[in-house]
Amino acid sequence: MRILLVVTTLKPQSGWGTYGRNTARALQKKGHTVFALVQEKAEEHLCEQNESLPDPLSLLSSPRAWLQTAVALQKAVRRYKPNIIHVLVEPYALAVPFSRTTVRTPWVLSLNGTYSVLPLYHWHTRPLLHRAYRSANYIFSPSDYTAKRTLAALSEQCGKRSASAIRKKIVRFKLGIEPPATERVHQKQREKQFLSVGGIKPRKGIAETIQACASFRKQSNLPFHLHLVGTYPDDAYRKELQELIRTENLHANITFHGHIDENALEGLYTQADLFIMLSKSFGHHFEGFGLVFLEANIRGIPVIGSKDSGCAEAIQEGNSGYATDPMEPDQVARRMRKIVEEDCIRSEDCRRWAQKHSVEQQATTFEETYKRALSNSETA
Repeated sequence: MRILLVVTTLKPQSGWGTYGRNTARALQKKGHTVFALVQEKAEEHLCEQNESLPDPLSLLSSPRAWLQTAVALQKAVRRYKPNIIHVLVEPYALAVPFSRTTVRTPWVLSLNGTYSVLPLYHWHTRPLLHRAYRSANYIFSPSDYTAKRTLAALSEQCGKRSASAIRKKIVRFKLGIEPPATERVHQKQREKQFLSVGGIKPRKGIAETIQACASFRKQSNLPFHLHLVGTYPDDAYRKELQELIRTENLHANITFHGHIDENALEGLYTQADLFIMLSKSFGHHFEGFGLVFLEANIRGIPVIGSKDSGCAEAIQEGNSGYATDPMEPDQVARRMRKIVEEDCIRSEDCRRWAQKHSVEQQATTFEETYKRALSNSETA
């Protein structure tokens, strides 16, 4: 099968990039020919990459970006002649209606989180995303939470009948990860190492994580250090976090690493005793799943996430970690103590849970759905 992926990049430095890279590699291992239409090429040669897409977020406001994406898609289809198109990044789906008069190739769409619903709440992008949902052969969702949020937005903005029809296209799948190249060798130390990976912004619950650490210090005698990895913009939220750290006197306990390379991140994973990300819904912005929980688990690291998102579905409660209320720092701190003081979560259980989310099983679900899409198109 010839498969065209539409994604920002195949570089693993972002959630979208990791998703694209894992998908491309897994499909190729199953014998398929994969091409990627991207905004930025990856240096690693995973497959043929066509660098002609704009920034995906530009499609939320720019008709020019819609047309640029539509033209790039049309050219890629003529060049690669794919059997199926898979749009992995939702904003690019806004351009599909501009291509359907000339591009008749069956296509599928992946939902990730925020951008499966946000365009439905703006008058200029609502009809485009609605048409994309109606024209897609199938729609992949990594969590029940994401599917519910998407269908609720469709029902509210486009009508219950439309939401009901699109519901039938949704395919729930397990988001897949690749194991690290080398097995983690972790040596326990008295000072516990907490790790969080994600952009420094309100939706990722960074302030709530800091408050949980403050509560942990009040409850426990164990020394600890929180490592925050992710882009760290100089904005009002950064100032809010700095003031919170000052108020709680946590300067010596927290390091903002910013964006770091794979080797540096692997070093932080190696020493981590606990992974924590307290994502929360922020208007129409939400965490659709949380691949980072599985990336921690596959290394044997217990996790703590939020009930207020798709994160809860990335966690096997009591086995790979805990899902809790991010607005209850004392409750979060008690879960932290269960992990680092009481050893209630075993590394082998974390790995066992993560192994159920292999890229191979993800690729199998995609492959079977592609075949159904092709079969339906042939009989239509």
